[in-house]
Amino acid sequence: MPVARLSRLARLATVGLRCAPLLAAALCLPGAAAQGGPPSGPYTSACAVLWQVTATPGSAADGAPVQLTLGLRFAAGGRSTTALHLPGGWAGHTELPARPGDSPRLQPRPGEPAWKILSHAPGETVQLQWLLQPASDTTQGGHVKTTPGWFAFSGRGVLPMPDGADEPGSGVACVAMQGLGSTARWASSHGSVEGAGALWLLGQSPVPLAQRVQQALYAGGALQWQAAAGVLAVLPTPEPRPARPAC
Repeated sequence: MPVARLSRLARLATVGLRCAPLLAAALCLPGAAAQGGPPSGPYTSACAVLWQVTATPGSAADGAPVQLTLGLRFAAGGRSTTALHLPGGWAGHTELPARPGDSPRLQPRPGEPAWKILSHAPGETVQLQWLLQPASDTTQGGHVKTTPGWFAFSGRGVLPMPDGADEPGSGVACVAMQGLGSTARWASSHGSVEGAGALWLLGQSPVPLAQRVQQALYAGGALQWQAAAGVLAVLPTPEPRPARPAC
């Protein structure tokens, strides 16, 4: 699968087919399906690694874009520390504590600002959550676009990969998105679905997990799509034109 590239206008590159660049964003995806419904609780219990993106709607009145909250859950195994590489799409982030008053768990790695160190107990199920500030400079690997009604990003721009998640036999990995209402549409290089949320399960594969997660494209919100010859073209829903004033 080709590496995704996103321009300043959020032009997402093709997956298996060259798509014409559009004013805002376009995805060309394999015509596969995703699991619908709220991606939480029993839906994600089988996920050894879970990336969960929750979108809060923006405001069309003042142009405020969708806000993204990212959750990461993974099994620590026998490790007591895990290194985490912050994606290029993070201009900034606020770690949300599991309990009020908890200190941030991510600590800097000396001399490597893009890396963080997380201490935990061996065997712990680690759960982290951040409010993201997407990067606007796509030349630094931003690959994120947010608008009041929809968002799009590459996995490389938003989803961090914890050390050890890509080891053989590490279990099913999952990517979930939710938060824009029951009529939202969700699309990725792994499939598409309409409803309250989407959950993509990535089982064992000869393709490394990091490649399948971080080189994939993702979008959600007010989208439209058209299927043709096994490919799904995904575009933003056009905004309604303002009514003309009465004469």
